[in-house]
Amino acid sequence: MMKRLTLPPLLSAALSLASGCKSEPPASPTLPASTAALPASASAAPTTVPTNAPPPTDGPVLIAGDLRPSAAVELGFKAGGQLAQRKVERGARVKAGEVLAVLSDDEARAQLAQAEAAVAAAKAQAAIAEDAAGRVETLRGADAAPGNLAVSTKLQLEAARAMVKQAEGALALARANVNNHVLRAPFDAVVVRVPEGTGGMVAPGIPVFRLERLDPLVLQATVGETEVGRVRIGDVVHFRVGERDFSGAVRAVIGSLEAVTRRAPVEVEVANPDGALLAGAYVRAQVGGAAAVR
Repeated sequence: MMKRLTLPPLLSAALSLASGCKSEPPASPTLPASTAALPASASAAPTTVPTNAPPPTDGPVLIAGDLRPSAAVELGFKAGGQLAQRKVERGARVKAGEVLAVLSDDEARAQLAQAEAAVAAAKAQAAIAEDAAGRVETLRGADAAPGNLAVSTKLQLEAARAMVKQAEGALALARANVNNHVLRAPFDAVVVRVPEGTGGMVAPGIPVFRLERLDPLVLQATVGETEVGRVRIGDVVHFRVGERDFSGAVRAVIGSLEAVTRRAPVEVEVANPDGALLAGAYVRAQVGGAAAVR
């Protein structure tokens, strides 16, 4: 019969303490599935590129258009008749008031002479009526003339004076008719169209001359709806024609868009003292800036 080995109490407690000190290795942390699946570059913030950025509000505004005369007029005679003289040629530079052409005015001058004679006769009749009215007043003061005679002579005097005014009106019309046989330039300009030769009949009101003021010229252009607010009256405009630079100033910005193009008209006044710029030329220009469009 085997005897059971009994350990001393102190040794048994020491063995139990040694077995309890054995620890398991720490477990590795587990990441969520969504975090573990991200790529390495996911930590950088994404870049957003705007697709509807507003247009720039600085720098010059580009415009384009035609150079036009600053003034133009079609001229014809108020009266009809035979073209007697043509005083200017095509391309001539004329001053305001300069005679361009003359119609034959023999009939008009005869009517003028008749009107002048009628005025003289009316004034003579008025003088006679005035003298008679004065005599009657003198006699009436001496009780030597009836009262009805004084009234009659006074009415005759008023009628004579009215005839003078009527004759003077006819004289003014006759003088105007003579003047209507002469065609004059209304402003400084260049003659761009003239009648062919002389001797032909001219109808009243039918244009026979065309005059254009070519200094200054006007650049008639348009500007986009988004840029019209950047153009102001007085802004300097630069452009180039050939190898030469020109400049002008905005004189008008029309606050109404054209129905088809949806652009606002702009007018630029350009000095042209030497005639280097041609009316009708198409140019590209810029509003603002220091250099011309090339």
